[in-house]
Amino acid sequence: MNKAKKDAAQAEEGRQVEATHLKEKAAEVVSLREALEREKQTSTDLKAASEEMMRKAEAEISDLKEQIPTLVSEARVQAVEFKISVEMRDLNVKFGQAAFIRGFELCKEKMVKKFPELDLSFLDEASEDGAGPLEAAAGLPLAGTPTAAATAAYLPRALSSSTSVPECPVEVLLLPQGIPLKFMIQNLRKEVRHLTKKSKKMEDELCRLRKSHSEATAEATRFRNLHVKGVMDYSRKKANFEKELEELQKRASD
Repeated sequence: MNKAKKDAAQAEEGRQVEATHLKEKAAEVVSLREALEREKQTSTDLKAASEEMMRKAEAEISDLKEQIPTLVSEARVQAVEFKISVEMRDLNVKFGQAAFIRGFELCKEKMVKKFPELDLSFLDEASEDGAGPLEAAAGLPLAGTPTAAATAAYLPRALSSSTSVPECPVEVLLLPQGIPLKFMIQNLRKEVRHLTKKSKKMEDELCRLRKSHSEATAEATRFRNLHVKGVMDYSRKKANFEKELEELQKRASD
Protein backbone atom coordinates (compact mmCIF):
# COMPACT_ATOMS: atom_id res chain seq x y z
CA MET A 1 0.00 0.00 0.00
CA ASN A 2 2.86 2.39 0.86
CA LYS A 3 4.52 1.49 -2.41
CA ALA A 4 1.35 2.41 -4.33
CA LYS A 5 1.17 5.76 -2.52
CA LYS A 6 4.82 6.38 -3.28
CA ASP A 7 4.28 5.54 -6.93
CA ALA A 8 1.22 7.78 -7.00
CA ALA A 9 3.21 10.65 -5.45
CA GLN A 10 5.98 10.19 -7.98
CA ALA A 11 3.45 10.04 -10.78
CA GLU A 12 1.80 13.20 -9.49
CA GLU A 13 5.16 14.93 -9.37
CA GLY A 14 5.90 13.75 -12.91
CA ARG A 15 2.51 15.02 -14.04
CA GLN A 16 3.22 18.42 -12.54
CA VAL A 17 6.60 18.58 -14.26
CA GLU A 18 5.04 17.48 -17.52
CA ALA A 19 2.19 19.96 -17.09
CA THR A 20 4.71 22.77 -16.52
CA HIS A 21 6.63 21.65 -19.59
CA LEU A 22 3.40 21.55 -21.62
CA LYS A 23 2.49 25.06 -20.44
CA GLU A 24 5.90 26.29 -21.55
CA LYS A 25 5.43 24.60 -24.91
CA ALA A 26 1.94 26.08 -25.22
CA ALA A 27 3.35 29.54 -24.49
CA GLU A 28 6.07 28.91 -27.08
CA VAL A 29 3.43 27.85 -29.62
CA VAL A 30 1.45 31.03 -28.90
CA SER A 31 4.60 33.11 -29.30
CA LEU A 32 5.43 31.37 -32.58
CA ARG A 33 1.88 31.89 -33.77
CA GLU A 34 2.06 35.61 -32.98
CA ALA A 35 5.46 35.85 -34.70
CA LEU A 36 4.01 34.06 -37.71
CA GLU A 37 1.12 36.52 -37.89
CA ARG A 38 3.55 39.43 -37.68
CA GLU A 39 5.69 37.92 -40.42
CA LYS A 40 2.61 37.36 -42.55
CA GLN A 41 1.61 40.99 -42.11
CA THR A 42 5.16 42.15 -42.87
CA SER A 43 5.29 39.91 -45.92
CA THR A 44 1.94 41.27 -47.10
CA ASP A 45 3.09 44.86 -46.62
CA LEU A 46 6.38 44.17 -48.39
CA LYS A 47 4.57 42.47 -51.24
CA ALA A 48 2.17 45.39 -51.63
CA ALA A 49 5.02 47.92 -51.49
CA SER A 50 7.05 45.83 -53.93
CA GLU A 51 4.15 45.58 -56.37
CA GLU A 52 3.54 49.33 -56.12
CA MET A 53 7.22 50.09 -56.72
CA MET A 54 7.27 47.65 -59.63
CA ARG A 55 4.22 49.32 -61.18
CA LYS A 56 5.78 52.76 -60.81
CA ALA A 57 9.15 51.58 -62.13
CA GLU A 58 7.59 49.82 -65.11
CA ALA A 59 5.49 52.90 -65.88
CA GLU A 60 8.55 55.16 -65.69
CA ILE A 61 10.60 52.78 -67.85
CA SER A 62 7.76 52.72 -70.37
CA ASP A 63 7.65 56.54 -70.38
CA LEU A 64 11.41 56.72 -70.87
CA LYS A 65 11.25 54.27 -73.75
CA GLU A 66 8.46 56.33 -75.32
CA GLN A 67 10.53 59.52 -74.97
CA ILE A 68 13.52 58.13 -76.88
CA PRO A 69 11.73 57.92 -80.30
CA THR A 70 10.33 61.42 -79.71
CA LEU A 71 13.80 62.80 -79.01
CA VAL A 72 15.18 61.04 -82.08
CA SER A 73 12.34 62.43 -84.19
CA GLU A 74 12.94 65.95 -82.85
CA ALA A 75 16.64 65.58 -83.55
CA ARG A 76 15.91 64.56 -87.12
CA VAL A 77 13.63 67.57 -87.59
CA GLN A 78 16.29 69.88 -86.16
CA ALA A 79 18.91 68.29 -88.41
CA VAL A 80 16.72 68.90 -91.47
CA GLU A 81 16.07 72.50 -90.38
CA PHE A 82 19.78 73.04 -89.86
CA LYS A 83 20.60 71.61 -93.28
CA ILE A 84 17.99 73.83 -94.94
CA SER A 85 19.25 76.84 -93.00
CA VAL A 86 22.84 76.21 -94.14
CA GLU A 87 21.76 75.76 -97.74
CA MET A 88 19.66 78.94 -97.67
CA ARG A 89 22.49 80.86 -96.03
CA ASP A 90 24.84 79.78 -98.82
CA LEU A 91 22.24 80.86 -101.40
CA ASN A 92 21.92 84.24 -99.72
CA VAL A 93 25.71 84.65 -99.66
CA LYS A 94 25.87 83.92 -103.37
CA PHE A 95 22.95 86.28 -104.00
CA GLY A 96 24.65 89.09 -102.05
CA GLN A 97 27.91 88.58 -103.90
CA ALA A 98 26.19 88.48 -107.30
CA ALA A 99 24.15 91.58 -106.46
CA PHE A 100 27.25 93.47 -105.37
CA ILE A 101 29.22 92.49 -108.49
CA ARG A 102 26.31 93.34 -110.78
CA GLY A 103 25.83 96.70 -109.06
CA PHE A 104 29.55 97.43 -109.30
CA GLU A 105 29.55 96.72 -113.02
CA LEU A 106 26.43 98.82 -113.65
CA CYS A 107 27.85 101.70 -111.63
CA LYS A 108 31.11 101.56 -113.59
CA GLU A 109 29.25 101.52 -116.92
CA LYS A 110 27.18 104.57 -115.93
CA MET A 111 30.28 106.41 -114.74
CA VAL A 112 32.05 105.70 -118.05
CA LYS A 113 29.03 106.91 -120.05
CA LYS A 114 28.55 110.06 -118.00
CA PHE A 115 32.22 110.93 -117.52
CA PRO A 116 34.10 109.50 -120.52
CA GLU A 117 37.09 111.67 -119.77
CA LEU A 118 37.70 109.85 -116.45
CA ASP A 119 40.12 106.94 -116.35
CA LEU A 120 38.43 104.25 -114.22
CA SER A 121 40.91 101.51 -114.98
CA PHE A 122 42.20 101.72 -111.42
CA LEU A 123 38.96 100.06 -110.27
CA ASP A 124 40.03 96.84 -111.98
CA GLU A 125 43.50 96.88 -110.46
CA ALA A 126 44.34 94.18 -107.94
CA SER A 127 44.80 95.12 -104.31
CA GLU A 128 47.87 94.36 -102.21
CA ASP A 129 46.65 90.83 -101.54
CA GLY A 130 46.37 90.16 -105.29
CA ALA A 131 42.58 90.15 -105.46
CA GLY A 132 40.63 92.48 -107.70
CA PRO A 133 37.44 94.25 -106.59
CA LEU A 134 35.19 91.58 -108.07
CA GLU A 135 37.21 88.75 -106.57
CA ALA A 136 37.21 90.54 -103.21
CA ALA A 137 33.46 90.92 -103.41
CA ALA A 138 33.12 87.22 -104.22
CA GLY A 139 35.09 86.40 -101.09
CA LEU A 140 33.10 88.61 -98.70
CA PRO A 141 31.86 86.57 -95.69
CA LEU A 142 28.27 87.38 -94.84
CA ALA A 143 27.36 86.77 -91.19
CA GLY A 144 23.97 85.20 -90.59
CA THR A 145 21.09 85.52 -93.00
CA PRO A 146 21.30 88.74 -95.05
CA THR A 147 18.31 91.04 -95.12
CA ALA A 148 17.09 93.25 -97.95
CA ALA A 149 18.50 96.36 -96.20
CA ALA A 150 21.91 94.71 -95.72
CA THR A 151 21.98 93.67 -99.37
CA ALA A 152 21.12 97.19 -100.53
CA ALA A 153 23.99 98.57 -98.42
CA TYR A 154 26.47 96.79 -100.69
CA LEU A 155 25.09 98.45 -103.81
CA PRO A 156 25.89 101.97 -104.99
CA ARG A 157 23.34 104.45 -103.78
CA ALA A 158 22.54 105.46 -107.34
CA LEU A 159 21.61 101.85 -108.26
CA SER A 160 19.71 100.88 -105.11
CA SER A 161 16.39 101.20 -106.97
CA SER A 162 17.57 99.70 -110.28
CA THR A 163 15.44 96.94 -111.70
CA SER A 164 18.53 95.17 -113.04
CA VAL A 165 19.55 94.09 -109.53
CA PRO A 166 17.78 90.87 -108.40
CA GLU A 167 15.66 91.09 -105.27
CA CYS A 168 16.41 89.06 -102.18
CA PRO A 169 13.87 86.20 -101.84
CA VAL A 170 11.56 86.91 -98.90
CA GLU A 171 10.78 83.26 -98.14
CA VAL A 172 14.48 82.67 -97.43
CA LEU A 173 14.58 85.43 -94.83
CA LEU A 174 11.66 83.92 -92.93
CA LEU A 175 13.33 80.52 -92.38
CA PRO A 176 14.44 79.95 -88.75
CA GLN A 177 18.11 79.46 -88.02
CA GLY A 178 18.91 75.86 -87.06
CA ILE A 179 21.21 75.01 -84.19
CA PRO A 180 24.64 73.49 -85.00
CA LEU A 181 24.18 69.83 -85.88
CA LYS A 182 27.25 68.77 -83.89
CA PHE A 183 25.97 70.19 -80.58
CA MET A 184 22.46 68.90 -81.25
CA ILE A 185 23.78 65.35 -81.74
CA GLN A 186 25.91 65.64 -78.60
CA ASN A 187 22.91 66.77 -76.55
CA LEU A 188 20.81 63.95 -77.99
CA ARG A 189 23.45 61.38 -77.09
CA LYS A 190 23.69 62.77 -73.56
CA GLU A 191 19.92 62.55 -73.18
CA VAL A 192 19.86 58.97 -74.48
CA ARG A 193 22.69 57.99 -72.08
CA HIS A 194 20.82 59.64 -69.20
CA LEU A 195 17.62 57.78 -70.06
CA THR A 196 19.51 54.49 -70.41
CA LYS A 197 21.17 54.93 -66.99
CA LYS A 198 17.84 55.82 -65.41
CA SER A 199 16.20 52.75 -66.98
CA LYS A 200 19.05 50.53 -65.71
CA LYS A 201 18.69 52.02 -62.21
CA MET A 202 14.96 51.28 -62.17
CA GLU A 203 15.60 47.70 -63.35
CA ASP A 204 18.14 47.22 -60.53
CA GLU A 205 15.57 48.55 -58.05
CA LEU A 206 13.03 46.05 -59.38
CA CYS A 207 15.53 43.20 -58.90
CA ARG A 208 16.21 44.37 -55.34
CA LEU A 209 12.50 44.47 -54.52
CA ARG A 210 11.97 41.00 -55.98
CA LYS A 211 14.88 39.69 -53.87
CA SER A 212 13.46 41.31 -50.70
CA HIS A 213 10.05 39.80 -51.43
CA SER A 214 11.61 36.35 -51.91
CA GLU A 215 13.52 36.64 -48.61
CA ALA A 216 10.37 37.73 -46.74
CA THR A 217 8.43 34.81 -48.25
CA ALA A 218 11.16 32.35 -47.20
CA GLU A 219 11.18 33.75 -43.65
CA ALA A 220 7.39 33.46 -43.40
CA THR A 221 7.59 29.86 -44.64
CA ARG A 222 10.21 29.06 -41.98
CA PHE A 223 8.02 30.49 -39.19
CA ARG A 224 5.05 28.56 -40.54
CA ASN A 225 7.01 25.31 -40.44
CA LEU A 226 8.15 26.04 -36.87
CA HIS A 227 4.54 26.71 -35.88
CA VAL A 228 3.34 23.44 -37.41
CA LYS A 229 6.17 21.53 -35.73
CA GLY A 230 5.39 23.13 -32.35
CA VAL A 231 1.69 22.26 -32.64
CA MET A 232 2.50 18.66 -33.54
CA ASP A 233 4.94 18.31 -30.62
CA TYR A 234 2.39 19.80 -28.25
CA SER A 235 -0.35 17.45 -29.47
CA ARG A 236 1.90 14.38 -29.20
CA LYS A 237 3.09 15.22 -25.68
CA LYS A 238 -0.45 16.03 -24.59
CA ALA A 239 -1.64 12.65 -25.85
CA ASN A 240 1.21 10.86 -24.05
CA PHE A 241 0.47 12.78 -20.85
CA GLU A 242 -3.23 11.88 -20.98
CA LYS A 243 -2.33 8.24 -21.62
CA GLU A 244 0.06 8.13 -18.65
CA LEU A 245 -2.52 9.88 -16.49
CA GLU A 246 -5.11 7.24 -17.32
CA GLU A 247 -2.66 4.45 -16.48
CA LEU A 248 -1.79 6.06 -13.15
CA GLN A 249 -5.46 6.54 -12.30
CA LYS A 250 -6.10 2.92 -13.17
CA ARG A 251 -3.23 1.76 -10.94
CA ALA A 252 -4.41 3.96 -8.09
CA SER A 253 -7.92 2.53 -8.31
CA ASP A 254 -6.51 -0.99 -8.21
